[in-house]
Amino acid sequence: MPYVVPDDYPTIQDAINAGSADEDIEVLIRPDIYTLNPEFNYPPNQIIVRPRLTLRGEGLAQRDSTIIKMSPPDLAASMRKDVITSIGDVNDLTVQDLTIDQQAVPDNLGSSVVYLRGGVNRNINFRRLRVLNGFGGGLIAGGTNILMEDNIIEKVWTGITFAKTDGFIVRRNDIRNTVGNAVYPQRHCINGLIENNYLESAGDCAVDVTSNAPNPPNDNIVVKDNEIVNGHIRVTNSVNIHLYRNKMQHGYIVVDSGQAVPINVKVEENEILTDKAVAIRFAGAQKCDAIGNKIRMLPPLAAVDKQIGMVLAVRGLSTIKKNEVVNARDYAMSFGGWGLGGDSNMTILDNKLMNFGDVGIYDDGLSQGSLKVLRNSIFSELSTARWGVLTDMITNKWLIEGNALKVGELVADAAISAPNSTLLDNTEFTPELSILTISPIILGIGLGTGIGYIVGGNAGAAIGTAIGATFGYTISRYVPPVLNTTCIKCGVDFTFTTPGTPVWCPYCNEEQVVSMEGVK
Repeated sequence: MPYVVPDDYPTIQDAINAGSADEDIEVLIRPDIYTLNPEFNYPPNQIIVRPRLTLRGEGLAQRDSTIIKMSPPDLAASMRKDVITSIGDVNDLTVQDLTIDQQAVPDNLGSSVVYLRGGVNRNINFRRLRVLNGFGGGLIAGGTNILMEDNIIEKVWTGITFAKTDGFIVRRNDIRNTVGNAVYPQRHCINGLIENNYLESAGDCAVDVTSNAPNPPNDNIVVKDNEIVNGHIRVTNSVNIHLYRNKMQHGYIVVDSGQAVPINVKVEENEILTDKAVAIRFAGAQKCDAIGNKIRMLPPLAAVDKQIGMVLAVRGLSTIKKNEVVNARDYAMSFGGWGLGGDSNMTILDNKLMNFGDVGIYDDGLSQGSLKVLRNSIFSELSTARWGVLTDMITNKWLIEGNALKVGELVADAAISAPNSTLLDNTEFTPELSILTISPIILGIGLGTGIGYIVGGNAGAAIGTAIGATFGYTISRYVPPVLNTTCIKCGVDFTFTTPGTPVWCPYCNEEQVVSMEGVK
């Protein structure tokens, strides 16, 4: 039988302390507001958890009315305490179905909402919590086998943080308005999964897979199927990382050597709609691949020197394959000012590079070694576009074969400036060779806490009315019917979804309104 607060014990800590150290105990907290420090008191009261403990509210339906508060909020940094913490080894701990409010303004100067500060942690579960207003982190733990699932976290410095952790899952959390990172595995975290989270307006990274030097690298972490708005993913000093099927709006992915060289990072099938300087950036990485990503660039909101779809500064064996890059203001692909010399063994193949403003694939005027550029579709009719492929460095002896190119009036080999490279079987790009299917990504806010995720079309058509039983919002995809028309400027057929609203030709970027009479 659970120990019930306040039926059996007046305070949460009294109930936790009632059980013996060698037994499993369950503490059930009735709906109410539990203020740990109603008056100034030093040291502030806090909840100290123990091994083999389940600390829970009466269920998800009662979560928002079962509230633990830390007051007063204006303590100096040296006097602050976490709301929930530990002082020794903790194993088999579950905390769920509670609202925990530190009543603070994030400043990262001391204490967090939930922080296991003790010794070795094992089998830790934080589920269906609402975590609010933290000085520092929302949920922080390290150890072995840690699950953070179905939590809502808002207005903290960092959302979820791990350190030196082997085996962790971050799943179906809703994290918004962090000053720093939303999800942060740091200092040698291994064997982790970060999936199906909604991450919005992270002040730093939405997901930061960084092992701070001189710690060993993070290893074997998968980041997949997350929805990210106004935030980016970073990977550095990490190995064997898979970024898969994430959907990003106004964000980007960066894999860089800022802490130490990232190795074997696979960036695959992500969809990115961004107004940033770059959508995917490899900067001093090693043995990394980018496969099947869809990128739609918007005009940059801030001043940037160059806008680039993908920066490819990867040393060693790498494959850049089946990516779609549309509307990069300057370069669809380049090397971001890096000169790799003979360190790169890269193959760029089967990509669609459309409507770039200057160059499709550019060597940055630097030595990039021997690359293979194979079977890409490269097209732009913008008046500023110069080349499909530009590599004039004498040391750049690329194999450029089987590509379809049209840049302004230049077609096939004429759209390539590569005097020291081998050109074979390049042809003129025609629409029949490559029909672009990428559409803008729109996140439509639905009724209550519903969120509609739309690929193209009208956000209002996907207002969500169902509320997930354990998560608080649902992701619903509305894919409108695909229609065909002919561009009024370039005469090329293209697909679109919504008659009577502005659309843009993916080949020449001409804005036009197509009525039903113009549908083919």
